Amino acid sequence: MKLEINNGTFQQNIDFSRWFFILCKELNIEHKNAIVDLTLKHDEMPGRTGLAGGSFCPVPTADRRLFMLINTNQEEMLPSFCHEMVHVKQVVTGENVVSQNSIMGSWHGKLYEIAVVEFLSKLDYEFYRTLPWEKEAFDKMHILAELVRRQM
Repeated sequence: MKLEINNGTFQQNIDFSRWFFILCKELNIEHKNAIVDLTLKHDEMPGRTGLAGGSFCPVPTADRRLFMLINTNQEEMLPSFCHEMVHVKQVVTGENVVSQNSIMGSWHGKLYEIAVVEFLSKLDYEFYRTLPWEKEAFDKMHILAELVRRQM
């Protein structure tokens, strides 16, 4: 697995590569390099200026590339990156599979309709946090962030 970084308009030098390799080891995805590459864009998120957060596209492109966007809020940058890397692990290991047309998904083999989940998630933040793939990411993000900090 390789990492390509696009810092967008963000000028500060953040060692995403080091974070990435530490997390690949911690999440046990370091040896799955034949699966995907990850492109990280580090920039302001539209409509979320100054807020923590990130987003991850779980559907690989035709060239097997995944995309992640991390917002520029300093305090939550590392936990947000860790949260999104849990989603990378879920996709790389096949725990969460999203169809190429992004209509259906499968979490540990159980099918779900993506449009329904996205619609309900926008209406109810608590519903969003209880989605099993989000619950795992929220549960692990601060633990992983602390592991990364200790190894820096």
